[in-house]
Amino acid sequence: MKSLNIRLLAAVAVMLPTMANAFPDGPVTLIVPYNPGGSSDVVTRVLAEGLERQLGSTVVVKNVAGAGGALGWREARDADPDGHTYALWVDSLAVMEVTKAADLKSSDYAAGCQFGEVPLTIFANAKKGPKSLAELKELSDARPGAVGIGMGYGTPAQFAAALARNELTDTLQLVNIGGGANKKAAVLGGHVASAVEPVPGVRAQHQGGELNIIAVLSDERLDGLDAPTAREQGVDLTVSLSYGLIAPKDTPSEAIEAVCGAVAGLADDAEFQDRLAGIDVTWRYGASGDWAERLSEITSETAEVGRALGFE
Repeated sequence: MKSLNIRLLAAVAVMLPTMANAFPDGPVTLIVPYNPGGSSDVVTRVLAEGLERQLGSTVVVKNVAGAGGALGWREARDADPDGHTYALWVDSLAVMEVTKAADLKSSDYAAGCQFGEVPLTIFANAKKGPKSLAELKELSDARPGAVGIGMGYGTPAQFAAALARNELTDTLQLVNIGGGANKKAAVLGGHVASAVEPVPGVRAQHQGGELNIIAVLSDERLDGLDAPTAREQGVDLTVSLSYGLIAPKDTPSEAIEAVCGAVAGLADDAEFQDRLAGIDVTWRYGASGDWAERLSEITSETAEVGRALGFE
């Protein structure tokens, strides 16, 4: 009997790695809570292509748009926690939690892993707008309440604009304009002096001479972009949007480790890294535990700014 037990244990020991390596045993779905074609969709498709190479399995991008992202994040929250469904995290979910725009919160999910960041910018009209943060402050102080920084209400841009006002001057007016296209049109039309937008949304028009990025809100200058950071100008302001994966709450840690191990492997995937840089996303990997801590920090920081803006 003892010999039989030993043989059984040996057989199980051999089987365990095989079972672990079998995951995923079907397609992995990445839910994007926005329409096809936007920056969140593009970055997810770049990730999906890289993951397919790493996992040797099909990775499906599923767009579930509506209610500012809430529909997609609800579908991810309520999905079968079998390890095959993940959603793209963007900071809009933290803003949604703080503003109570939907019945969602970060703690509804299991942390997958982080894979990137995108710095925000403050931009102006290249021909007649302020050329620096100091000039934006000077213009605002000369006409208190009449000089604006454009943003979208209830979005990360609103929270970033509030932080910019805190660092520059309380005479700067936050102006609710809406999405990126509206903000750029308002700046080009001279309706607001400046606005907040992620780097990918303004790079082309900055390089084309229509818009001027007067500050990149990153720690260091970005390669290939002739634009100063806020810190270079003496303003301690860094704001980036984080990209990562989240999963249904009870997703097995082994499944998350398998998928995120594949994400980590993309650090050495030259094709993936080139494509990521090409859409202005900075590679930033954080394993599940680190990502969980970062999500908690983002939510806490967003809540602090939200209280100052009147969101309770």
